[in-house]
Amino acid sequence: MPLVIFQNVTFQFENGESLFPPLNFSLNAKLTGLVGRNGCGKSVVAKLLIGEKQPISGTVIRPQQCGYSAQFHDYEQSVSVTDGGDSKKYAELTLANFLGVNQKLDALRRIEQGSCDISDFEMIADDWSVREHIDDLLTELRLESCAMTTPMSSLSGGQRTILGLWKQFESSKSLLVLDEPSNHLDIDAKHWLINKIKNYEGKILLISHDRLLLEHCDEILHLDDMGIRKYSGSYSDYIAMRKIEQDAFEKRCLDADKACKRAERQLQDNKEKAQKREKAGNKRVKSSSHGKMLMGYMKNSAEARRGNQQNKDNQRLLKLKEKKKKLDCLKAEICQQHLAFGNYWHHKDHVVILNDVRLPYGTSNKVTMSLRGGQKLLLSGANGSGKSTLLKVLRGEYSALSGEVACSLSTLYLDQNISVLDADKGMLDNLCMLCPGVSVSDARHFLAQAGFRGDSVFKEVSSLSGGERMKLTLAAMSNSKEPTILLLDEPDNHLDIDSKIMLSRAIRDYEGSVLLVSHDPDFISDCGICHTYNLISDNVTNTIRKEADLCNT
Repeated sequence: MPLVIFQNVTFQFENGESLFPPLNFSLNAKLTGLVGRNGCGKSVVAKLLIGEKQPISGTVIRPQQCGYSAQFHDYEQSVSVTDGGDSKKYAELTLANFLGVNQKLDALRRIEQGSCDISDFEMIADDWSVREHIDDLLTELRLESCAMTTPMSSLSGGQRTILGLWKQFESSKSLLVLDEPSNHLDIDAKHWLINKIKNYEGKILLISHDRLLLEHCDEILHLDDMGIRKYSGSYSDYIAMRKIEQDAFEKRCLDADKACKRAERQLQDNKEKAQKREKAGNKRVKSSSHGKMLMGYMKNSAEARRGNQQNKDNQRLLKLKEKKKKLDCLKAEICQQHLAFGNYWHHKDHVVILNDVRLPYGTSNKVTMSLRGGQKLLLSGANGSGKSTLLKVLRGEYSALSGEVACSLSTLYLDQNISVLDADKGMLDNLCMLCPGVSVSDARHFLAQAGFRGDSVFKEVSSLSGGERMKLTLAAMSNSKEPTILLLDEPDNHLDIDSKIMLSRAIRDYEGSVLLVSHDPDFISDCGICHTYNLISDNVTNTIRKEADLCNT
C-alpha cells in the first residue's frame, strides 16, 4: 500500500478561494518531486499532507509522523526547546543549543576541571568522544569555523538551512516533506543535500524548482488548476513529456481556431444559400398553378427546415467558441509575464568602491573591490562567507569594522527573506507603500504584468507563496524612478522556472549596475553577468557564461 494517498481532497481558504479541483494521487516512489507555477498550491498540498491544514472534503492517508522542512521559517519568533528542557527563541540559541549538546559539553568541561559530581558523569554516559563527533559533524556541514558558542542569529541563511535539513534527516521518519530545501544553499551544500536524500531510508516529497535536485527524482507530480498529474522518471523525462503535451495543446488551440472559422464560414454560406432558395421559392409561388394553401404549406416547411438548420449551426458554433475560450484561458495561464527594471542615468565612473574593508560577519579577509556604472558583478563564496553582509554594509544596515566604503548612488536592496513586505497587508497596499506616489490604476497594471490580476491583488502577503512574494517585491523594485544600484541577494529563490527566465531577462536588459548573489549557474549565465568577485580569494574573475553575447559591460 502506498505511504500517502489523497482521495478526492479539496481545500478552501477562509475567503472561499479554491486553488485546485479534488486531488487524487499517491506516493509510491522513494523520491517524488512536486512542481508547478508559483501560487498553484504546492505548499498547501504539503501542509495537507503533514496535517497542518485540514481538507474541506476527502481523505488523506499518511504516516503518523512526517518530517517537514518549511519554505519559510520565522527565525526571530520561533521557539525551540534546548537539551536542558528550557524554551528559548531561535535567535537566542547557540550552535551547541541547536545541536542538543550544550549540557553534555558543559559536563565534560567540568569533569576535565576535576568535578566528581555524579550528575556530570550521568550526563556524559558513554559519549566521551562527543567533541570529536561534533567536530566531524561540523566538518560535514562545512561549519568547522563556527564555535559552539556561536549565536544562531549570526549564521547565514545557507548555514541555518543546512542545520535545519540535517535535523530533519536525523529524525529518521518514514516520510520527509522538503519545501524548497535548496534555497540559500551554495553548490557544495546542494551536493551535500543530494547525497543525504539518496541515502535517506524513508520516502521524500521534494517541492522545488531546482533542476539539479529534481533530476534525481523517481517521479514528478505536476500541480495546476486542473489537478495533479504524475510523470514517471526524472525531471528531464518530465520536461520531455510536457513538451509533447504542450505541442498537442498548441495543436488543439490551432484546430479550435480553424474549426470556429470554418463554422462561421459555413453558417454564412448556409444563410446565403437559404436566402437564394427563399427568393427562388417566392418566384415559383407567384408563377405556380398550384393552390395557395399548398404553396403556403411548402413555404412554411422550407422555412422551418432552414430555421432548424440555422439553430444547429448556431449551437455548433457556440460550442466551438466555448471550447476555444477555455483553451485560450488555459493558454493565458502559461504566457510569459513581464518584468523590467526602470530607466537608468548613465554613469561611466565607479559607483561603488570598497578598499581594505573588514566585514562584521563572514570572511576575515579584507575586501577590496569596485563597481562601475552599468557593470553587473556576481558575489561568490561559500555559505557564511559574508555575501549578504557585504550587501548590508553597502546598504548601510551594517558598519564595516575598518576600511573605506563609498557608494555614490542610491540602492535597491532585495534580501533573502523578502522582509521589505508587510505580511498583514494586501499586495496592492504593499506595492503602493513601496512605490510612493503611484496611482492605484498604475499599481494594478504593474501587478498584472507580474501575473496578479483581478481580486487576487487584495490577498494578504501572509497567504502568498514564496515565489509570489518574490515577484511582488520585484514588481515594486522595477518601478523605482531614481538611478539605483540593484543589490539582489538570491532573488531567484522561490521562483518557478518561467519566473526565473523573466527575472534573468530583466537583469540582463537593465542598463544600471547590479551586485548579484546566486548559486544557480544557469540563472547567473542568463542574467548576462560577466565578472565574479570571490570573497574568499578577494579577486575578480570572468564569469563562465553559456553565451558570450550576453555580456553588456
